[in-house]
Amino acid sequence: MSQQGYKVEIVFTQPLDKDDPADWILDAVTEGKFAEFTNHIHATSVSPIDLESDEYKWLRDATS
Repeated sequence: MSQQGYKVEIVFTQPLDKDDPADWILDAVTEGKFAEFTNHIHATSVSPIDLESDEYKWLRDATS
């Protein structure tokens, strides 16, 4: 079977008192539409971003 690979990046915010996304991201992407439309999740990556950086000004603006 022919396949196409994809890298999907999701940027989100969450309250500081919530669990580390690295603890739940794999569960989140193996349910719902991801499970229905993908063969397998081969890797996940979670890293914090600097909301004060110019790169994420759009996110600051959207969440303030």
